Amino acid sequence: MSNLTEQKNILSKKIQEINDREASLKFFVLLQELIEIANVDIDDPRIAFSVRKDKGITANINFYAALKLYRQSGVWLELMFFKRDQALFNKFKEVTIQTNSDSSDFITAKIPSENKRILDDTKIMSAWQHCLEELKATAASSKKKESHNHFMYQMAENESLRNEFFWEISNSDSEKSHTEGLTLLQEDEPAYTKKFNIPLNLIYVGPPGTGKTYEVQQLAQQADSQFITFHQSYSYEEFMEGIRPISKNGQVIYEIVKGVFYKSCLAALRKAGYQSFGECENDSIENREANFRNAGSQILIIDEINRANISKVFGELITLIEDNKRLGAKNELWLTLPYSQEKFGVPANLHIVGTMNTTDRSIALLDLALRRRFEFKEMSPQLHLLQDIEEINIEKLISKINQRIEFLIDREHCIGHAYFIHCQSLNDLCKVFSGKIIPLLQEYFNNDWEKIRLVIGNEIILRETLKTKQIFGQVLDEFEDESFRYSINPDLVSGEIDKEVFLRIYQ
Repeated sequence: MSNLTEQKNILSKKIQEINDREASLKFFVLLQELIEIANVDIDDPRIAFSVRKDKGITANINFYAALKLYRQSGVWLELMFFKRDQALFNKFKEVTIQTNSDSSDFITAKIPSENKRILDDTKIMSAWQHCLEELKATAASSKKKESHNHFMYQMAENESLRNEFFWEISNSDSEKSHTEGLTLLQEDEPAYTKKFNIPLNLIYVGPPGTGKTYEVQQLAQQADSQFITFHQSYSYEEFMEGIRPISKNGQVIYEIVKGVFYKSCLAALRKAGYQSFGECENDSIENREANFRNAGSQILIIDEINRANISKVFGELITLIEDNKRLGAKNELWLTLPYSQEKFGVPANLHIVGTMNTTDRSIALLDLALRRRFEFKEMSPQLHLLQDIEEINIEKLISKINQRIEFLIDREHCIGHAYFIHCQSLNDLCKVFSGKIIPLLQEYFNNDWEKIRLVIGNEIILRETLKTKQIFGQVLDEFEDESFRYSINPDLVSGEIDKEVFLRIYQ
């Protein structure tokens, strides 16, 4: 037996012992974040992902347990934070805070698995991410490196491998109990394709350029999906169903037309082996549960989800999209559609994935009832992905700019890495600054050029003093004696600016 196979078996036994699939999936989602934020590879000496008989599953950075999952009078997720962030948990009485025995600046937050939604709090996750960055920066070599489980790392990095792993565990647990009296589909039937372990209702949220659209595009490439962009005039009739004028043989008639959400639900339904909602309703509850449990995932992607009046768009669907109200779930719920009078439910294998830009302050926030039904994944700038350009450390450059933006406005207006991901030369960098970054800052600061100069420096945004007397030939009492005219450095526009200008922004 290979070492990797042995590590897989050890992990499999521990996952079965913990016996909480959702908490285990959450652990590996967090582990993937840890890998991305700390920017460590599988053989990095500073990390050790270990499976211990008595302690559970742990991700160690240096000698600190940054992330842990274990069973002990319940199932717990543990994450490490700075002591200064302890106040973030004051409102969560179910969380236990443990002070480290050493004199470090860190604490451990013990979160019950049934309260894992606490980890969707953007402030808490941001604090954890900052802690990871500090742990990585000070780490030398993990004392537990000899027990590093390479298969755990692969599981975090490879979602397909993760799905297959949990599928094997699920089948081994339920194979005997679900083989009698059920309608089983053929192994080669296309309905049973790739399954995703992302939440059923998920929204990627973050500033521009942080990879929200890229993330949903990656999902769209791995499963059948439909894409829609919300706008302010989008309606329930477009989303679900409505009466529309149709031209037939020169005559205008009115018909009930199905929307993108209905079509996505129908596509998901067919992956479970049903051709219509009526056929699904007439099947037994046991068959429905089994068929949806085995069915492949269908994805509906909603870009700019907060741009529409989403309470109006979703209507009665707001209840049906809850995990436990889906078809094939424990408390599945059916309703009658208002136009077609058809019985309808939302399949348990339909993922609703949205994107939301945090800088759109002119747009109404999500309805609280709908917000409760979605999980949120904050997308922060991944500046470690950016390469240096002619001795300019792009990561440090944008990090310094974002620090200034966060001070002057807030962290939700930071600049994402996607703006610079394709920059290969100083000329490319100049084009991005002149064509994208400066216009973005104009919008952020409402054309307050003094603040823009504070952010990117007075060598990029030039200021010229204008005297009233020089312009009008006299002093005008009702106006200030002098004013300023701002302009973008022409060398930046032409791409010929000295690289030292960028270096001085962060040095």
